Amino acid sequence: MSDKVPYLFDTGAYKYAATWFDSEDVIASLSLPMIEALSGKSPRFRSFVMGFINQILSRNLVSLVGGKAMNTVTLHSVKSLLAGALSPLEDYLFWRKSLRSEGFFREMSRGTVASLVAGAGGSMIGDQLPGYL
Repeated sequence: MSDKVPYLFDTGAYKYAATWFDSEDVIASLSLPMIEALSGKSPRFRSFVMGFINQILSRNLVSLVGGKAMNTVTLHSVKSLLAGALSPLEDYLFWRKSLRSEGFFREMSRGTVASLVAGAGGSMIGDQLPGYL
């Protein structure tokens, strides 16, 4: 009988992936379409993907640049602002939307609020999950 567990139940892949994303990213991907729906814009699947990717990029970029030197509140604020700024830039780069100042700041505010919600809710949910997941 082998002591090795089947691949689906092995935690090695999760522990490697957990350094790059966490529950905060999933909540950001859900909160961006909800915020768009509340603001009168029709949510799309693209918003789900953008929220997920923006949160991962912003958290990892901030920690790479100097997240260890910041206190928790500053880290959370900078991460949220960066995630918000990535949203209109992605619209411009990938979907060729114009970068008018009114549209830029509106999209940035939606992305920032989604990231703030994700940071607050993700840490509460992430703390409740067992360590072996």
